[in-house]
Amino acid sequence: MVRAAALSEMYALAQRRGMIAIRVVGQPSVRSREVTWCVAEALNASFHGRRLTHKDLAALASGVISPATVTRALDRAELRGLVTRRPSAEDARVLLIEPTAAAVDHLLRHAEEGYAELAAAALEAERRLAALRQMTQEGSAALAQATTR
Repeated sequence: MVRAAALSEMYALAQRRGMIAIRVVGQPSVRSREVTWCVAEALNASFHGRRLTHKDLAALASGVISPATVTRALDRAELRGLVTRRPSAEDARVLLIEPTAAAVDHLLRHAEEGYAELAAAALEAERRLAALRQMTQEGSAALAQATTR
């Protein structure tokens, strides 16, 4: 459960900074991102002892993902063994969404890919910034030399 705790902490940090919970990279379709988002929400709720329903997920996604899309993403996540849906003890019509052990592995894999992509992008940005600084210094030196003539 240490890995789940780490993912939950990463999720909370991302929320505080106004970012998406887990940067999803290298996935072939929007559908995969929707599945990963649903799994991340289920894992975070479970870790914090909250019960999550389809209605809860639809409310969280309001304006971004339609309730029908949430349903399809949950169907795919369940088929892939990432979540289970079971009836609530209080109201059997309500299905509770619970992450499986495979959900943690799934999210960690995508988090690692996301960090690798972000690190590569940061290195590239740093390289470009260094090149711009060099060009600025050279331009400033040339301008100073031209004005002293």
